[in-house]
Amino acid sequence: MKIPLLSLLRRILLALLHLLRRCGKPIAIFIVMARAFASPLSAQQPIAAGEYYMLNKASGLYLNGGGLWGTQAILGQHGLALTLEQAGDNTYYIHTGFAYESDGCLGYSSGYMFMDCGKQAFTIVDGQQGCYVVGHPLGGYLGYDGTDVVASLQTHATDAAVQWQLIPRTTMLTRMLSATPASPVDATFLIAGARFDRNYSAGQWQGSDFTIGGFTGESGAGNYCAEVWNSNFDVFQELKNIPNGTYKLKVQGFYRYNNTNNNTNSVAVTAHRRGTERLYATLYANDASTPLMSIATERDNMIQMGLSGSSSYLPFSMEEAANAFTAGLYTANQLEVEVSNHHLVIGIRKSQKDGCDWTVWDNFELTLLQAGDNTGYDVEGTTEPSEYDDASFDHPVDMTSRITNPQFENNGGWKGSPTIGGAYGNLNAEKYNTTFDVNQTLSGLPNGWYRLKAQGFYRYGDYHDEQHKS
Repeated sequence: MKIPLLSLLRRILLALLHLLRRCGKPIAIFIVMARAFASPLSAQQPIAAGEYYMLNKASGLYLNGGGLWGTQAILGQHGLALTLEQAGDNTYYIHTGFAYESDGCLGYSSGYMFMDCGKQAFTIVDGQQGCYVVGHPLGGYLGYDGTDVVASLQTHATDAAVQWQLIPRTTMLTRMLSATPASPVDATFLIAGARFDRNYSAGQWQGSDFTIGGFTGESGAGNYCAEVWNSNFDVFQELKNIPNGTYKLKVQGFYRYNNTNNNTNSVAVTAHRRGTERLYATLYANDASTPLMSIATERDNMIQMGLSGSSSYLPFSMEEAANAFTAGLYTANQLEVEVSNHHLVIGIRKSQKDGCDWTVWDNFELTLLQAGDNTGYDVEGTTEPSEYDDASFDHPVDMTSRITNPQFENNGGWKGSPTIGGAYGNLNAEKYNTTFDVNQTLSGLPNGWYRLKAQGFYRYGDYHDEQHKS
């Protein structure tokens, strides 16, 4: 079999690269040499640095993260905001938001493309029919090979598989204005951190603290999810300046009821079977809400699919929950909501605590089912009407939900380590015989006059006098 010279040279360079990586030797010279063989095209107009969504023309799918370690570059149904930073002439660093352990850039490592690499410069130049081709730092191009993994080192710049659309956010918003029941438009791109991915640091979730974890996926299909255990909470995100209309919000997730102090799933299974189960965790969007599914509803499917469930054949860890979500379970959580002021608050919350309960969720999805009245709507607008615009001294708006853990059910949300105690169901916080600063930062609040109230008291006492009295 004859191998073209260009292809042979690339293979030799890649082999040398892997060898030098094992030896810990510099590789910059080989990257420069590889670029020389990439046959770059000439761009007619340089691309402006900024935020884009990358859509592969052949697959109709967006560049996103998942797969190996949960951070592999994959092709998915939902757009992910990417930021292009100018590196040189027609070259860019592609920031992905997966920045917990690195620069959070698209890059090549160990034979694959990942979203959480250090900075690597990609050549982006004009392709076919208004698309662009993305040149790999080692030569060749990024593209589609029939799988959901972003292929690297593709060799033909004119192939449909390597053509990418770079779509600005304003264009994504404009497309939503034509949504109809017959042609709904995916709006999941509006949610920052909708999938709670490993190493993703660009999420904009506010409110209560929550934990991220799950299946790392070093061998594939990595998936992380979010949880709150044994506590009340409100985790939410504000979506601003979005088109008016009717939206459908979905999330994978479950709530485990348990009105005892015994950390087990059996209580939920028994209560579910007897019809005495209480579902306190809810999915909400503005004023619409719906209870999260019971953990017990997918028990038969867990057993039939052979999924690991270490308590009553149901998830008992974040990894087991994440694997259940990957298998397509717990998907019936959904609601519809009407947006009329270009402002939507979505989230999951629980305001009643009863025993040893557990809430887990993952993979928010948002769809615009029907565009509404968007007269005067500006996709580039930075300000928009909100529910707070009509607040006044005569008609105040309650903002307590913006405070994390205002009733001091635990230490969550507060700095300064207050001591929690008191009667069960009516806990409080204290600091004794010390200087302190217990505080919480609230961000994203509308400007205006606020009234802050709290129950509490201070007892004056002289330390030395108390010592003599003892």
